[in-house]
Amino acid sequence: MMKSSSSKLKTLGSVENEQLPPSRPMSSNDVIVIREDSQHEKRVNLDQQIKDLVTGVHPIDYEKELEDRRTEIKRDRHNDLLLFPDDDISLFKRGRELKTEYSTVPPQAFKDASNLLVRECLNVYTCDHFVLERNYKKHTSHDWAQRNVQSIKILQKPLYEVDVELDEIDGMQETMLAPTRENGIYKEGYLTKSPFHSDNNPVYGTKTYKRRWFTLKQTSNDGSYVLEYRKEEGSAFAKGTLYLDSCTQIRKGVKGRMYGFELHIQDKIYGLAADSSNEMDTWIKALCKGTGIEIEQEKPLRSLFGKGTHAKHKNLRESLKNSNHPLLQEYAKETDAGNAKMRQSNRLPIFGVYPELFSQTYGVLDTQDNTVEPFKDGKSTKFVFYAHSLKFKLNNGDQNCEPFFLTVALYDVKNNMKISEDFCFDLNDDSMKEIYSNPTKDENDVGGEKKKEKVYHCPKQCVFSVETAHQEIFLVLRINKVLQGGITACAEPYIKGSDNVKAAQKVSKQVQLAGKRLGKLRMPFGWCAKNVFKNEVGDLDLESGFGSIYKQESSRLTDDELLRMLQDLKNEYKINRTVIPGSFQSKLSPITSNFPNCYSPSLIPLKPFSRSEDVEASVEVQSFCPMKTEIAVPFNEYVNNFYIYPISLNYSSQKALKARNISCTIQFKDLDDLSAKPLKCLYQRNGVCTFTHQIVCPVLHHNTTPAFFEEIKILLPPQLEKKHHVLFTFHHVSVEQPKESKEKKKDVMTPVGYSWMAVLDQHVIRGDENSLPVALYLPESYMYSDTVNEGLNGNMGGKTNGPDIKWADGKGQKIFKVNAKLISTIYSQDSHINNLFSHWALCGDGRPSADVEMSRLLKLMHAVDVELVIKFLPVVLNMLFHVLIQTNNEDVAVNVVSLLIRITSMMHTANKNHFLKSYVEYTFQMESIKNKTVHEELAKNLIFYLRLGADPTMIANILQHSWFFFDVMVKSMAHSHMGRAKKNAFESRKGRFNNDYTKTLENLFKVFIDQLVNRAKEKATVVKEANVNLGKFIRDCLTHMDRGFVFEIVNYLKDQYNPPDTQMFELKFELLRCISEHEHFVPLNFPFDIRKKGDVHESTLNDYYCKRHFLVGVLLREFSNALYQPKAIRKYALRVLRNLLAKHEFDERYIGNVEKQSRIAGLYIPYLTMMLEHSLRFHKNLDRPKIDDSLLSIHRIAPTTPSHDGNMSPILMKRSSTVSNTFSSESQSIMSLTGSGKVPPILPFEDDEAREFLLCFSFLLKNLHSSIVVDWWREILTTPIKRPHVNAATFYYRQCEKHFAKFLAIIDFFDLLEQCVKRLKYNGSANLEKTNVTAESTKQFFENKYASLTRPSPRLSVGNSHRRQLSSSSASQFSISDYELEKKSLLEANLANEVAVTVLDMIELFITHFKFHLEQDDGDNVLMKKLFNVLMTFLRIGQSEEVMKYVFASLRSFMHKFSSVLFHGSANVCGVLCYEILRLCNSKIESVRTQACCFMYLLMRSNYEFSGKGCARVHHQVIVAVSKLIAAGMNRHSMLQSLIILKNYSVDDKGMKSTEFPAEVRDLIKKVHTVLLATAQMKEHEDDHEVLVDLQYSLAKSYSSTPELRQTWLQSMALIHEKHGDYSESAMCYIHSAALVAEYLKSRGEYPGGSSLFRNMSSNIVPDESLTVDDGGDNSELIYRTKNLIDLLEVSADRIRMSERYELMGEIYKIAIPLYELERNFPLLAIAYGTLKESYEKVVAVMETGKRMLGRYYRVAFYGRVFKSNDGKEFIYKEPKLTSLPEISQRLNEKYDQKYGNVKLIMDSAKVKPEELNPAVNYIQVTFVEPYFDEDELKQRVTAFERENNIRRFVFETPFTLSGKARGSLSEQHKRKTILTTSHSFPYVKKRILVVQQEQYELSPIEVKAFSQHSLILRLDNDRGVDFWGISFHFNQHVFFLKFFGQKEEKTNFFNLSL
Repeated sequence: MMKSSSSKLKTLGSVENEQLPPSRPMSSNDVIVIREDSQHEKRVNLDQQIKDLVTGVHPIDYEKELEDRRTEIKRDRHNDLLLFPDDDISLFKRGRELKTEYSTVPPQAFKDASNLLVRECLNVYTCDHFVLERNYKKHTSHDWAQRNVQSIKILQKPLYEVDVELDEIDGMQETMLAPTRENGIYKEGYLTKSPFHSDNNPVYGTKTYKRRWFTLKQTSNDGSYVLEYRKEEGSAFAKGTLYLDSCTQIRKGVKGRMYGFELHIQDKIYGLAADSSNEMDTWIKALCKGTGIEIEQEKPLRSLFGKGTHAKHKNLRESLKNSNHPLLQEYAKETDAGNAKMRQSNRLPIFGVYPELFSQTYGVLDTQDNTVEPFKDGKSTKFVFYAHSLKFKLNNGDQNCEPFFLTVALYDVKNNMKISEDFCFDLNDDSMKEIYSNPTKDENDVGGEKKKEKVYHCPKQCVFSVETAHQEIFLVLRINKVLQGGITACAEPYIKGSDNVKAAQKVSKQVQLAGKRLGKLRMPFGWCAKNVFKNEVGDLDLESGFGSIYKQESSRLTDDELLRMLQDLKNEYKINRTVIPGSFQSKLSPITSNFPNCYSPSLIPLKPFSRSEDVEASVEVQSFCPMKTEIAVPFNEYVNNFYIYPISLNYSSQKALKARNISCTIQFKDLDDLSAKPLKCLYQRNGVCTFTHQIVCPVLHHNTTPAFFEEIKILLPPQLEKKHHVLFTFHHVSVEQPKESKEKKKDVMTPVGYSWMAVLDQHVIRGDENSLPVALYLPESYMYSDTVNEGLNGNMGGKTNGPDIKWADGKGQKIFKVNAKLISTIYSQDSHINNLFSHWALCGDGRPSADVEMSRLLKLMHAVDVELVIKFLPVVLNMLFHVLIQTNNEDVAVNVVSLLIRITSMMHTANKNHFLKSYVEYTFQMESIKNKTVHEELAKNLIFYLRLGADPTMIANILQHSWFFFDVMVKSMAHSHMGRAKKNAFESRKGRFNNDYTKTLENLFKVFIDQLVNRAKEKATVVKEANVNLGKFIRDCLTHMDRGFVFEIVNYLKDQYNPPDTQMFELKFELLRCISEHEHFVPLNFPFDIRKKGDVHESTLNDYYCKRHFLVGVLLREFSNALYQPKAIRKYALRVLRNLLAKHEFDERYIGNVEKQSRIAGLYIPYLTMMLEHSLRFHKNLDRPKIDDSLLSIHRIAPTTPSHDGNMSPILMKRSSTVSNTFSSESQSIMSLTGSGKVPPILPFEDDEAREFLLCFSFLLKNLHSSIVVDWWREILTTPIKRPHVNAATFYYRQCEKHFAKFLAIIDFFDLLEQCVKRLKYNGSANLEKTNVTAESTKQFFENKYASLTRPSPRLSVGNSHRRQLSSSSASQFSISDYELEKKSLLEANLANEVAVTVLDMIELFITHFKFHLEQDDGDNVLMKKLFNVLMTFLRIGQSEEVMKYVFASLRSFMHKFSSVLFHGSANVCGVLCYEILRLCNSKIESVRTQACCFMYLLMRSNYEFSGKGCARVHHQVIVAVSKLIAAGMNRHSMLQSLIILKNYSVDDKGMKSTEFPAEVRDLIKKVHTVLLATAQMKEHEDDHEVLVDLQYSLAKSYSSTPELRQTWLQSMALIHEKHGDYSESAMCYIHSAALVAEYLKSRGEYPGGSSLFRNMSSNIVPDESLTVDDGGDNSELIYRTKNLIDLLEVSADRIRMSERYELMGEIYKIAIPLYELERNFPLLAIAYGTLKESYEKVVAVMETGKRMLGRYYRVAFYGRVFKSNDGKEFIYKEPKLTSLPEISQRLNEKYDQKYGNVKLIMDSAKVKPEELNPAVNYIQVTFVEPYFDEDELKQRVTAFERENNIRRFVFETPFTLSGKARGSLSEQHKRKTILTTSHSFPYVKKRILVVQQEQYELSPIEVKAFSQHSLILRLDNDRGVDFWGISFHFNQHVFFLKFFGQKEEKTNFFNLSL
C-alpha cells in the first residue's frame, strides 16, 4: 500500500504521480499536486501562507483591532455586541448517569485487573463525562425556530374583511345603518294608495284611492328594498312593485288624506295613506331606515343662518377643536408622535410570523437535531412476564401433588436460536418446600438477616427484551420435578388417573418419600409454549395463554430439539406428543417507564428500587443478541457473565463402573489444587437471587448417554488467569429406595468421572461447543501450563508431563460435550483486539521492533467485525488516540490514523455515526505527552492521506467523515488552551497555538478544499457533507483560535469554489451558512455605533465596508453575485441570508432592545441598496409602472391592460419588450462605461423568492433607527446606484420629469414598499389550499442534481424527465392538516400586519424629513405621486382592522400636511382618494366603514376650510367615484348608508353650523342620490348583458356634460363586452373614449383635431362626442393629457386586432403616429409601423380566403307587458360570427322565460298584429336580416369589410300569397321586402340598436326573380376580389330553380303578359 521510507521528495519539493514516504506525514514545506481530472493539474504550495495567496480585500486583524479599541468598547453600553462573553465555553466533568443503584463495576476490580483491555474498559465505565460546553450553543442551532413555534399559540388573529362572511358582520351598528332583517320581510300591512300611473302629481280623489296589502322586504343580499302591494293579504301574485333604491324623498302629507305621505321615485310621486297616525309614523320610520333617507326640513339650513360666514383656520386639526362631535375632537388631538407610538404597540417579530420559515419545503436549512446523548442500551421491545400458577388436573385439592421447578426462556424459531437466558422461579406452596429443602444449614442456604429480604430474592416476574420482534418468537416453559425415576413412569399417574383421588394421594406419598433422599436432584417432566407477539410489527399477544403441557421426551431435551418441536407447533403439525392435563397461568404486559424494583441480569438493583415488602421484585433477563450490526450498541456498563451448557455425555463404553442415573455437577475454580474450594460465583437456579458454589443438572433415569439442557450462569472475576476453569463432576445417583436407612446416606451419589475446561484459550475466553474427555478421578495439579492437546492450553487430554490419568473410556476420547457463551463488556473473544492491547501493554516503549509489530497489529485491526468495533468503540478509540500522541514512530501514527478512518467508515456504513458523536461529546479527553497533542498529530497525518496518489477511497472516507476528525481536533484544542488558561489567565488568542500548528492547519485547509472541489462531480453527496463539516470546523475555530487568522482562512476558501457553476455556488453558500450560524456572529462583525462619532453607515459593498465587517461583507458580496444566477442559486443564497436575519431577530440576547437590533440591522444596510438595484425585477414584465396620472387612475387602461386570455396583449407586449430591449442596450452601455463588464440577464424574480427578498427588506427597515434610515436616504440621493438594467419607464421619465433622475433611488424605494404590501398581503383562510402545489424545493433540486451526477447520465432525456415528474408530483402532493392550515392563516395574517405597519412607518418618516420636496409644484411631482400611490395601496389591498386604524390616522395626517396637494394640485390625487375611501364605505368591518365615512367628511370639511368658499373639488370627485363604483358593482345600499353617516356628521358638527358647509353636504348627497337613482334598474337586469349595456349607455349619454363620468361608463361597457367576447363593441367603447379625450383637448387648445378625426372609424363618433364638453358641464377638475389619448388609442388598436377589423388599424395610427412624432418616441413609432404592416398583411390574407366573418344580424321584436318600455319595439342584434337563427332564438327564449315566465317565440317573420296576441303571453320574434345598400351605396363600398362596417340599414324578405295560402304555384309567390333603419351604425358601443324606421315593398313573382338576378350581377360587378363562396351559392340557387320547376313553366309564367 505504501512505498518504503527510502523514497525521497523531488528536487523542487513536490511529488507528482507518486506517494509520499509512509515513514512521515507531510511537512510544512511540501508542495503537492492535486489532480483535478485526467488532463489538468493544480499545484498547491504548502509553503506559502494563505494570506499571500488571496487577492482583493483582506480582513482586519481582529485581535489587534479589539486591543486597539478596547477603551472604546469598554465605554460602549452595549459592548456585548462587540465582545465574546467570558463564559463562552466551559470544560467540565459531568457524572455518569447510572441506571443501577450503584456502579456495576466491582469494588476490587481496578485492584485486581492487570489486563490493559480490562483496565481501559473499567475506566470507560467509571470515568465521568468530559464535556466541552458551548454555553451559547442555543444561539447557533435552529432551536430558535422551534421555540418560536410555541409562541404561535398565543398569537391573536387580526380581523380581515376577506375572512368576514356576510352573516358575520357585527350587529352592534349604529341606528343609521341597515335595519335588522327577519326572513327578508321588514314590515307589512294595509295602506291606501293613489293611482300610480301619474307622472308628476298624484290624482287625489275618493274614488281613485284603493286599499292594498303592502310588504316592505329585502329582495337581494345587497341590502336593497322593495315595496310590493297585493290586492289583499295572502294573495299569491303582487300587483306592483316599487324599487326603493330609486327613492329620493319621503314627504309627509297628502292632499285629502289625514295620515298620508308621499314617495318620490324616478320623477314620479306615489301617494299612500295609513289608518292612523302611529301607523303612518311606523311606516315612514321603516321606509327611512330601508332607503337611507330622512324627511327633510322644509327650509334649508342655510336659510336659518342667512348667507353665513366662515373663519378660515390654519389647518384642519385646529378647526376640529371647535366641533362638538366626540370622534372629530379626538382626531383633533392626533399628533405624528402619538400615531407613531400607537403603531409601535404590540409589535411582533417579522420572521416569527412568516409561515414559510417553519414549513418543510421552504423552512430553515439543516434543522435536524444534532444533539447526542451518552451511550445507552439499544432499543428493544420490553415486556413483563408475570407467573401466576401451575396446576395439574391430578392434585390434592388446591395444590399439586408434588413440587415443580419452572424456567422460562425466549426462543426464536425464525432464526433457530435461543434469544434469552433462563428465568427460574418457584410457584410451590410453602408446605411443599420441606420435600426438596435441606433441614441442615449448608453453604448455599440463606439464613440470618437475609431471610428478611425473602420477598426480593424469590421473584415470580421478570422483564424480557427482544431486539427484533416478530411473530415466530415463543416463550417456552420447562417443568422439572424431584428425581423419582423415569419420565414416563412419573407422568403416567397425571395422564391416566386425573380424577382419581387415591392416585393423587399415592403420588404425593411417593414424592415425599423420594424427597428425603433425592430432594436436591431434579428430573425433566414437561414443557409448554406460547407466542409472544401476534404480528410482525411487535404487538404483544396479551390474550392467548400457554398451550397444552407436553410430556418431556428424554431423547429431545436439547435446545435444538426444542426448536424443532416449536417449528412443528408453529406449523400445527399433528405429531405424537403426550399431553399432561393441566394449565399454566401467566400474564404479559408492556413495560412502563421507570419500572420499579427490578434486578439487572447481574443481580444489581435498577433504579428505582424500593425496599418495601409490599412490592414484589423482578429480574431483568439477559437477552442473547444475535451478531447484527443494526442492533449493536457500545458497552456502557460492567457485565462479565459466562454461560455453560452441558450437552451430552457418552458413558456407554465405560467399564469401571456401571453408571446409569448420571448427574453433572458444575463448579468454578481458580486453582487445580484438590483442596481448593470452588468459588461462590454461580447464579442460583432455584428461584433465589443469590450465588452458590455448585449446581447439579437434572438427571435422566437409566441412561448411560444422558443429554443435558441446564443453563449454568457464572459471574467471572475481572482478571482471569490460566488456572481459572470449570470443573464438571459426574455422579451415579441411586434412585431406588434402599432397604436399610444406613445405606441411604452413603450411596445416593457416587462419583463416576471428572472433566474440566479452562476459561482462557490462547488468552481468549473460549466459546461455542467444546468436547472434553472424562477422567475417573482427579489427580493433583490436573491443570498444567505445558499440557499439549491439539494446540489448546489448559485442557485435559493428550500426552502430558504430569501423572498418568485414568480415563473413563480407557482411551482418553472426548466423550463429554459442552457449550460456552460469553456475555462480557470487558473481555473480547476477538484475537486482534486482545493482541493489540496486550502488545501495547508490554511493548509501548518505542523500540523499533515493537513499532513494526504495532504497525502490523494496527493493520490487522481492519479485519475486526464491525459489531465488535461498535461494542468496544470508546475503548478502542481511547487506545488509538493514546498511541497517536505517545508513539515516536511516524509509521505507527500513520497507521493509527488509517485505522481511525477505517473505523469511522465502518460506523457510517452501519449507520452508527451517533455513537462517534457521543464519544467525542462525552468520552474523549485530550492527553498531552511530550508536548504532543491530538489536534496537532491528527492534522499532520490527515494531510498525508489527502496527498496526491493516496487511495481515493481513503480520501473519500476522510471527506465524508471529516466531521469526526474536526470535532476531535476542536475538543483537543479546547482542552489545550483552557488547561493553560488556568495557569495564565491573560493569554491572548494569538498565543494559544504555536506557529507550527497554525501552519499545519493552513495546509490542511488547502489540501482539504482542493480535494473537495476536485471530487465534487464524482462524489457529489460526499463533497456536500464534507463542505458542511468544513464550515462547522471553521465556525468552531472562531471560538478557540485567533479570529483574524480564521478570517484569512475564510477569505481563501471562498475563492476556491471553481468553476462557478450551480454546484459550486451551493457549496460556497453552505460554507457561509455554517460560519454565519456562529453564536457570536454579531461581535465578529464589529457593529460599532459610528453615528456617535458623526459618521454614517456604508450603504454599498465597498472595500472599506467589507474589511471592517468581514463576514457580513463576504456573505453580501456572494449574495449579490448570486442574484445573477439561476433561480435555485438565488433561492439558496436567499435562504442563508434570511435565516441569518431570523436568527438575529429571535436571539434572546437582543430581543426587546431596540438599539441593539438597530445596530445589528445596520450591518446589512448594503442589502437595502442592493434591492434598489434590482427593484425592477420585482415586476413580471421588468417594466416599472408609470408614475403619472395613469398610475393613480382607477381603471388602468394603459399598457398593463390584459387581453381576454389573461396575458398581456401582443401589441402591448411588443411595445413593452421593444422598449425594454431598447433601453436594455442602453443599460449595457452604461455597464460598460462603469467598467463592470457584466451584463446580467434581465429575469424577474418569482413570487416565492420575491416574498422573501421583501421580507428581509421589511425586517431591516423595521429594526433600523429612523436616523440611520434618513442617512441612507440622503446617501442614495447623492450616490448613483449601479443598476443592472434600465427599463422603458425610467428612460421616459428622465426626459419628462426634471427631478426624476435625482429621485430615482427613492422612487425605487417606494416601489419596493408597494411590493411589500402587495406580495406579503393576507389572502384569507378560504384561499389556503389543502395541498402545497409548489415548485420543487431547493433542497430536492440539489439532491436530484447530485444524484444524477453520481451515476452515468442517460443518453435519452426521457428518464430524467420522468424522474423530475415523479419528484415534482411527490413534492406537490404534500398534504396539510387543518391545524397546519389554521396556523398558516394565523401567521400570514399577522405577517401582513407587521409589514403594513413597517411600510407606514417609512412613509411617515419620509414625509417628516422630505416634506419640502413633496410639496413642490403643489404635489405634481414624481415623489409625491409615488408616495401617494403607496398610501393608496393600503386602501386597495385588504388590511386588517387594526392596520386600517393606523392607515386612516396617516391619511388624516397627510390631509393635514398636504392640503394644497389635495385641493390645489392635480385633481387626480383627490379623485383617487375619494374613490378608495368610498369603496371602503362598503367594507364588511364596521370600524372600517365608520372611519371611511368619517374621513370622507373630514376630506370635504378640509376642502371647505382650504378654499374658504366651498368643496367643489371633493364634490365633483365624489360624484365621479360613485359612478365608477356603481359601474364596478358596488353595493348601492351601503352607499346610501354612508350618505346617512355623512349627513349625521354635518348635523352633529356644531362648529360648522354657522357656515354653508352643511348645505354643501346636503347638495352632494342629493347628487349622489341622483346617480344611484339612475343605476337602480341595473341590478334587475344584471344577468341580461344586452339590457345592462343599454342602461349604462343611457347613463353615459346623460353624462355628456361630464366627460369623466361618461368615460367611466364607456369603460364599464367595454369590460362587459370583453367578458362576453364582443371585441368589436369593446373597441368602439375605447374609440369613443379616445374621441372624448380628443374633443376635450381640442376645447382646451391642446390638440387641434378633436373627435372629427375619428369619423372614418365610425359614423357614430362625431354626433356622440362632438358636443360632449360644450354642454356646460363641470370640467374644471378634469385634466386630460395627450398621453391619455395615446393610451386609449393603443388599447383601441389592441381590441380592433382582437375583433379582426384590421382595416381600422390605419385610422387609429393616423391619429397616434403624429403624437409619437411630436414626442420623438421612435421606439413606439417602430412598433406602430410594424403593427400596421402585420395588420395589412392580415387584410390581404382574409381577402384572398374570404373566410372572415365579422358577425350576423337579427331583428328581435318584443311583445308583452313584462318588457315594459320595450313592448312593441324592434331591435337589431349583432351576434358573433356564425350564430344561427335557432341559437339566438333559443338563447333569448330561455333567458326571458326564466326571467319573466310564459314567453313564446313567433316562428315566422310576418308582420305581427299586437291586438291579436294573447295578453297573458309574452312574445319574441326573431328574424335573420342582412345589411342593405342601395345601388349607389354599394358601388362606394368596394370591399367586403366596407360592407360589414358602418351599417345601419338591414333587409329581410317574407314570402306570401295574395290568397293567404301557405304555399302556391310559381305565379302566386310574392315577397314582402322589409328595410329597417337603426338609430346608430354597427359596430357601436352596444350590440343591439333600436330600429327607428321601417320600409316595406311587395314584389310580384317576376319582380322577385328579376331582383334576384340583378342583385347577383350587381354583387359580382362590385366584387374586386373573387368571392367563390358567394358565386357558388347563387349559382346553385338558380340551377335548383330550373330543375325543380322546369324551363317550360318558367316561360309560361314569366312571359304571360297578365303577370
